Amino acid sequence: MRWFDILTDVLTIISIAVAAIALLQNNRITRRQWNVDVYTLYSQRYADIIHDFPDDAFANRFDAEKLPAPSKALNKSIYQYMALVSETYYLYRLGYLDQSVWDIWEVEIKRTLKSPMMMHYWIKIQDDFAVHPEFFDYVKEQQRERSKS
Repeated sequence: MRWFDILTDVLTIISIAVAAIALLQNNRITRRQWNVDVYTLYSQRYADIIHDFPDDAFANRFDAEKLPAPSKALNKSIYQYMALVSETYYLYRLGYLDQSVWDIWEVEIKRTLKSPMMMHYWIKIQDDFAVHPEFFDYVKEQQRERSKS
């Protein structure tokens, strides 16, 4: 009877280990799928906002000579873009977005935040983002880097 108890204990331990491994693997797969879903959803939101910028405003954001004329449509587009950047920033900072996904977006986010157009119009909307001091500081830091170069 003793060998049966030992065998039962060993099988119980193996079963618990297999269940733990399965749970960890399922958690990893679920997290990866969530990140794919977020990436897809937010990429579409970025594309929609960029598409809604008036004329060639977003395409010309790096050309200080072609700053778009102020308009309600431009203000709305810039505000929507910055709000979306803020959302993705906080998803990343709070750990809901993997580093690998954030890294894909951050390169273009930094380039755009440093663009002459965003630096020009950020001054007009920055007070709306002051309630999010970490994001506010992130934007200011990116723009300071541009000013130094």
